[in-house]
Amino acid sequence: SLALGRSLVGPILGTVIPTRRCNLRCVFCATHREEEAAAAAGLRELDTDGMLGVLRGLRDLGTSGVGFTGGEPMLRRDIFDLLRASRGLGMVTHLNTNGTMLTPERVQALMETGLDSVNVSFDGATPATHDAMRGLEGALARTEEGLKRLLEARGRRGARMRVHVTMVLTLENAPEVPELIRLAREWGVDGVGLIPEHAFSPDRPAPRGRPGVDVDAGVDSAVDVLLRLKDEDPI
Repeated sequence: SLALGRSLVGPILGTVIPTRRCNLRCVFCATHREEEAAAAAGLRELDTDGMLGVLRGLRDLGTSGVGFTGGEPMLRRDIFDLLRASRGLGMVTHLNTNGTMLTPERVQALMETGLDSVNVSFDGATPATHDAMRGLEGALARTEEGLKRLLEARGRRGARMRVHVTMVLTLENAPEVPELIRLAREWGVDGVGLIPEHAFSPDRPAPRGRPGVDVDAGVDSAVDVLLRLKDEDPI
């Protein structure tokens, strides 16, 4: 407001990174290296009280929703308490996860938080591609198993929670987008999100993006795949 000199509403969405730790080593991501650098500098994650303070601060700003990302948020032992607290503060609450830690016990705990939506990451529709991108043999099988557990639990409870799969589009996996969408329909998810691989600002001390990889070419390839897919299947 020009008259009052302040915002009349809070942010629509806030994003919190409760941890930069991750159990995977994705080729396009430097989060684990950033975590190692922070630890070497003596920096530590906020404890539960600290994170609850952040959530209350977002609520006080008028934030409508909060997305939890990382790293892998489920590496925090208190993640379920934090998700429940976010919902208790009246904010729409979302979780990004790589899906490999969605055990039956964790899925049950997630359902009990009242979570509004979850994104599960797939960076390929085949084990050869996904596992190579994620830096762990067997990652695709574990992620698919975790996703199916989540969908089954949602169905049993009749929960309104949205479940999407997301892919970071690269030169390597762009050709597998149509197959991922076919699988997503088969699994019964609510949507597919596609995020072109990109480098952050070149003046960052530890820029994301892979040295020697033409990220722009990857984006162009991804766009070509999406346009072709749109023509073939406009739904």
